[in-house]
Amino acid sequence: MVSIFLLLGQAIWFILPAYAANMAPVLAKKLFPAFAIPIDLGYCYEGTSLFGEHKTYRGLIAGMVAGTAMFLVQKYLYVYPFFQKLSIVDYHSVSLWLGFLMGFGALAGDLLKSFFKRRKHLEPGAAWFPYDQLDYPVGALVFSAFLVIPHISIVVIILILTPMLSTMVNFLAYLLGLKEVQW
Repeated sequence: MVSIFLLLGQAIWFILPAYAANMAPVLAKKLFPAFAIPIDLGYCYEGTSLFGEHKTYRGLIAGMVAGTAMFLVQKYLYVYPFFQKLSIVDYHSVSLWLGFLMGFGALAGDLLKSFFKRRKHLEPGAAWFPYDQLDYPVGALVFSAFLVIPHISIVVIILILTPMLSTMVNFLAYLLGLKEVQW
């Protein structure tokens, strides 16, 4: 029987590319301000922005690159027995597309949530629990399912653990001045 600690580690290790993708737009905002082109290009639906001007191609590209880069780190570390035990996939045989799909899926989930957030007339940056915390892992899991379908226990742990981790990381980013709001 697998210990709960191993399952927690495996869940976090598997979803790391999505976590990296979710954080990347915040970091890219400071590094590449000139590339802040809104994904919706200013188009509106029923008088409201599709996603909001804060959802940019800069963030989308940064997220896909970060997700793919995190996957490459996982693939590199997979030669060590500790990381082989922590992994639910064989990083030597799974395609680099997994990292890309997890990064893209995380941001696609965030975009979909933003679309509905705008329909509810919530301002960008307004808290919308639990959707703000579950949008990106769900998106990553959906898109990565084209290549890997994790065991249901891993999925459940990801969906329970992510809101707690997101809340802590967002608060830390707020304290460091990387985010304007603490959620």
